[in-house]
Amino acid sequence: MNIDDYKKKVRNAAIHRTGEPLYNGSLDHAAILAEAIFEHAHEKVGIFSGSLNAHVYGKTEVLENTRLFLADPSHKVKVILENPNNIDANDHPFVSLFGDNDDVEFRKLPDEISNKVNYHFVVMDEDSYRFEANKAEPSAIAAFW
Repeated sequence: MNIDDYKKKVRNAAIHRTGEPLYNGSLDHAAILAEAIFEHAHEKVGIFSGSLNAHVYGKTEVLENTRLFLADPSHKVKVILENPNNIDANDHPFVSLFGDNDDVEFRKLPDEISNKVNYHFVVMDEDSYRFEANKAEPSAIAAFW
């Protein structure tokens, strides 16, 4: 499936929230899913990531949808990072734009826990998700409910 067809499929799934499983096989797919998550979230987005891969969270569309999502002061983003020291806050697009936003919270996962988990995820409104079973690979499964 080409990238434009994948984007249409994700957008349709996010709009209709049917729960259809979506395969994510690349960083480009992950960025499309992140874009849709911020576009269609109603209240909150939670991210558990190594260091917010800029290829995903630095994409113009993701940044714009995040900005629009956060325009509503009731909307919240919570981020747990395993490796925040790998992020240059002045250079990382997501962190430099939203790091000082009162509606975005960043926390570090303690190293002793980080060593025990092998996954990453994004949740949206407690009902939709992107789950990466192996944090060393970009492949994941996602669904919008």
